[in-house]
Amino acid sequence: MIVFLVAVLCTPHQSYSQHGSEYEDKFKPDCGNYNLQMAWSAECGSGMIAATPLVADIDADGHLDIIIASFTEEISVIRGDTGQTPDQSHWPFRFPGATFHASPLLYDIDQDGQNEVLLTTSDGEIIFLTSAGEKLQGRTLKVGHVVVKKSWYDLEIEMDPSNIHTILYKQDYQLHSRRKNDAEFVGSDDGGVNRKSGIVYDGDYISIDAHVLATPVLADLNNDGRIEELIMPVTYYFDEQTYSLPETDLKRNRFGNISIENFLCSAIVVMNLTSGQVLFEVPLEMSKVSAEFPAYQLFTPTVIDLDGNSGPLEIIVCTSAGRLIVLDCNGHLRTGFPKSFGTIHGQVTVEDLDGNGVLELIVIDNSGNVMCVNAMGDVIWESEISGTSSAGSRVVDLNGDGILDVLVASDDGSVWAFKGDSGSLVEDWHHQLGGRITSNVLITNLHPDTSNVDIVIAGHDGNLYILSSSGQCLQAIELNERSLVQVLSANLMETIPGLELLLATMDGTLLSLAVGNNENVEHSLLSDWKSETPTLNQFTFWNNQFQVAVVDNFKELTGSTFQVDIDIQDNRPQQYRWKSYYVMIRAGSYNLGEKMEFTSAGMHQLTVTCPPHPFQSTVVVHVTNGFAQEITTTFTARFNMQWKHDVKWLMLLPLSSLFLLLLLVFGFPEADLLPTVHDTKYS
Repeated sequence: MIVFLVAVLCTPHQSYSQHGSEYEDKFKPDCGNYNLQMAWSAECGSGMIAATPLVADIDADGHLDIIIASFTEEISVIRGDTGQTPDQSHWPFRFPGATFHASPLLYDIDQDGQNEVLLTTSDGEIIFLTSAGEKLQGRTLKVGHVVVKKSWYDLEIEMDPSNIHTILYKQDYQLHSRRKNDAEFVGSDDGGVNRKSGIVYDGDYISIDAHVLATPVLADLNNDGRIEELIMPVTYYFDEQTYSLPETDLKRNRFGNISIENFLCSAIVVMNLTSGQVLFEVPLEMSKVSAEFPAYQLFTPTVIDLDGNSGPLEIIVCTSAGRLIVLDCNGHLRTGFPKSFGTIHGQVTVEDLDGNGVLELIVIDNSGNVMCVNAMGDVIWESEISGTSSAGSRVVDLNGDGILDVLVASDDGSVWAFKGDSGSLVEDWHHQLGGRITSNVLITNLHPDTSNVDIVIAGHDGNLYILSSSGQCLQAIELNERSLVQVLSANLMETIPGLELLLATMDGTLLSLAVGNNENVEHSLLSDWKSETPTLNQFTFWNNQFQVAVVDNFKELTGSTFQVDIDIQDNRPQQYRWKSYYVMIRAGSYNLGEKMEFTSAGMHQLTVTCPPHPFQSTVVVHVTNGFAQEITTTFTARFNMQWKHDVKWLMLLPLSSLFLLLLLVFGFPEADLLPTVHDTKYS
């Protein structure tokens, strides 16, 4: 494992300028300068940042925080406005020996109304941290092993979800869970298999270690009103570094003459975080590590209702072995799947690209093929990019023609845009940048007073690239910082107008870049992007055309119910507007009332139920449609905290009254009532 040295931090408030003339020859010279200023920089651990940070108000103080999982051992939380660690906290949290490929999530595991930080290690361990940086004891989860035949590769069968069970333990293996003393959930011991230790007593089978190499998804998978299912992309293999250690002697004891590179398996594992049970595991692929199409699970699943009937959701997952797989909420294969392509890279993007009321899927394979697939798995159109891999795609109407476009960045430094309804290349939209690109593009609007959008890309050459929506303007900003993950945007510093860009680097540095020339920007015009996928399945940037806002600025809420006025603004072209808007309001694990359906956008009033006990929390307003596509907004509220404060004074009132009464009756005493202390006992 390579650990990168920490580089010298950039000077605060440094301005960054456009790159050299090699770019000026390709783009119009009159492009406006974005005037980026360094707001702050912070070191987050000694290793690289391999997972996109999360921007959220984790302590419900009304200010945004940034949660960063360094690749090795350390989780940090810093304030978005200053770049400093929060006062009176235990951050950073160190988890010795752990690595992190997955981004942080938020979940109220102890059901107190306040979210904890959910972290998934590369070894499949799930831990929960409080907003102060303390680990919740008794709440750790662990993904169990998978058990396969040692000689599986001698069987002449195609390893896909339809028949992979033929090589699993007892040919009908399913992962179950049971509670341990430390609340660790592991596989059952049926048939003499201890999946916690990985020891196999049956000589024909072997148990393979679980790894999570992408960010899981939190969702209401079964549509019961509770966001409590954790959908995890799991890859099973034997880590060469672990099994080559001579002091463990595991390689000789467990494998004998069998090569550990013969075993590579991928699966989807779904846990219910409320009950602590594994609901199901679906094995997807099996291969050797050295296979031409190895069975890794490297990207986040997409969770959505493909049929649009406001029912349970489907899980859309792709494997590096080249299969596109769709599962229902019980783990069963959807009719028509799996579909086979080349090695698939990136999360599958899902959107109604042509405005016909049904969803399409964007799938990108390792040969540079970009395919638009319908909900039955049939290819609608196909285009081609250069390069060999991609982190996925994003969707936006680049030229304002009312047609959504698909943006793809490839690892050879190219950026492409295709029309969503036909797959043809958008005019002036293939650009070769200076360095390799390993992350998704950020679509934002750095000048919200205009209708244009900006494409922000972190290059592997140390530059930050900003492309205009016309495709004719480019700035290459010299940061001398390489990045593996997507740039984020948020209003981190409320005292400075406009958005800040957030860049996480390979040396563990976090940079906040303020966008100048936005002195008169209203906060309502800001369209931020606070995580890799801001909501459950958000891939499209609507540039202020579609958003939800809470009219009142709630601070103190008392009583059993209160009214919330929300404003759903939907100014998109008519063909893209939703038929229904379903609104749900949550504070941590609490649903503050029933889901409400509205058939039009605009102002709506909801009656919200206060939680049963006083607490302070970040309240989330969820707006979804029949496909479970989602937009959200948040506000901070104190539920009956003032009443709790008043009760303390009411309890003190009788004592205070008695003290005043005694003073009135007897007056102040002439002598001290407390003992007198002398210098010596003879004084």
